[in-house]
Amino acid sequence: MVIKILTVSLITSLFLKNEAHAQSNFIPGFYITNDYDTIHGLIAYQSEWKNCLECHFKKEGKEATQEFTPAEIKGFVIDSTLYFESHSVINNSTGIESSYFLKVIIDSKTGLFEIPQSSFFVINKNFYYLKDKNGRFIDLNPRRETVDEGTRTYYMKDVYTRGVLKSVTVEHEQELFPVIESTTDVNSRDVLTNIISQLNSLNGDEQIIRETKLRVPAKIYPEFRLGLGTRKIKNSVAGYKNFTFDNDQYFAGYLSGLVYFPRTAGNFFLKPTIGYSENGYSSSYIEESGRKNFATIDFKMIETKLGFSFRHLTALGLYAEIDLQADFLIENNVVWRRETEEMGETITEYIERGKPIGDTYWGLGFSFGKIVSFKSSSLLAGFTYAVSTNQETNSSMNAITFHLAYALAR
Repeated sequence: MVIKILTVSLITSLFLKNEAHAQSNFIPGFYITNDYDTIHGLIAYQSEWKNCLECHFKKEGKEATQEFTPAEIKGFVIDSTLYFESHSVINNSTGIESSYFLKVIIDSKTGLFEIPQSSFFVINKNFYYLKDKNGRFIDLNPRRETVDEGTRTYYMKDVYTRGVLKSVTVEHEQELFPVIESTTDVNSRDVLTNIISQLNSLNGDEQIIRETKLRVPAKIYPEFRLGLGTRKIKNSVAGYKNFTFDNDQYFAGYLSGLVYFPRTAGNFFLKPTIGYSENGYSSSYIEESGRKNFATIDFKMIETKLGFSFRHLTALGLYAEIDLQADFLIENNVVWRRETEEMGETITEYIERGKPIGDTYWGLGFSFGKIVSFKSSSLLAGFTYAVSTNQETNSSMNAITFHLAYALAR
């Protein structure tokens, strides 16, 4: 009863605490104030989309972080490589004007800017903006056109973008119009960079083509996890395939390496795991053809997993995980007792499977729960549901686990 009260209290306290910090790479850089002062320090390299929405800055040796919106500063630079400028642009489909930190691709009188959208889920959906020689920003992204009296919509992708490019390069149509017409994907970064850089060269304008990617190596953080749960086991005992063990309690401990990819801003980790689990003593009973069959089981396993962990999914600090797993039996103590009535006497047979090593269960696991972040670590509490099978012995396991984890990553 005391354990149940403590468990409920712990879960309640975790869910009431609302801290949603993301793992960030703070890299040397600077930002420029609206008064054109340059402030050096550390800039958080977040996901490319988040970098276009906000700038996280802190001074070296300090933990306090300042957050700036595009309206509050002129821009910022990360590692003397990535340049972001604050500008207001109008979406040509909605007509809505919004402010962003646009990533600079070409810095010149006629410039090219980008709002990257590439992530684990969305690829090659970047938004591009052209700054003409008058300083006007033009949306190069697909324009939504209405046809059939508004019954459906579609994107005039190539037609619109080619038209914009021709309008700004009309003074050099002989050189650039063939390039604009001949390309198959006029909205790609490489094609746009090629056309705008040729335009600047033909105009005699100085230009700088900026890097668009920052090479930041992945990092690995350890995570320690304890689990307590129950398994429903259908187990083959000496070829007898009908025993089912319900509510088989077990304890497990796991060590994971959280592989962090900087561009995901801590929301996504690759998660290899190794663990150990030990089941308690469990029994099962079957009566068939006048025979009473009893079985007892307890076993130990080495568990290996490779999965993905998605963290800080909402403002509540929730997380979700999916794992492919291979579990190896290192000890499996199974005893089968069969009782048969013959001429008024009970005949008892014992069959012991012994301690086979190497039986492998392949399966899939799903986890979810709450994550609470601290200065440089995090605490997780949640549940896991896993299903695994062994085809050779026609055995299977369904497990539900409550787990607590401590990770040296936010």
